[in-house]
Amino acid sequence: MSWQISASTATVQRLNTELLKFFYARVKQTQDAEDLASTTWLGAGRNFKHLSSLRHFLFSVAYIVLADHRRKAGRRPITEPADFNALPAVFVELDSLLDRLTTRADQKAHAERAAALLPEAYRDVVLLALDGRKNGEIALTLQLNGNTVRSRLSRGLALLRPLLDVDG
Repeated sequence: MSWQISASTATVQRLNTELLKFFYARVKQTQDAEDLASTTWLGAGRNFKHLSSLRHFLFSVAYIVLADHRRKAGRRPITEPADFNALPAVFVELDSLLDRLTTRADQKAHAERAAALLPEAYRDVVLLALDGRKNGEIALTLQLNGNTVRSRLSRGLALLRPLLDVDG
């Protein structure tokens, strides 16, 4: 595949600096940050279709690269609440927690079965969203415009709600 990005050297340097700061703030090691930035540039260079700004697309790829890095490292993505005093009450008894997890798994399985009944255009987008993928990842996977993914997801979820008997 050929390189799809055409930008000035100053733009590339500015974006690379932003990428390095982004990754360093999340992985705290310079070498890892540089490796992740390089991987991001390679992924973006192969797939950039000029459907959005270079910066937007670059950071969409960067989030995917970071998620892959964390998955390979065996860590879950860090999600820090703004206020540590406002943490949800997740420290409950083990039985209660297991019940909730089972319920969520059942709910997800039910939603996936219902999503299989949707028209094809919406089905793929909704199933990937139920799998936890972000709109940017879905757009890359299905080779669709980000706005198309957003509208199909919105319409697909609207069609899915009656199938799940969920109030709007």
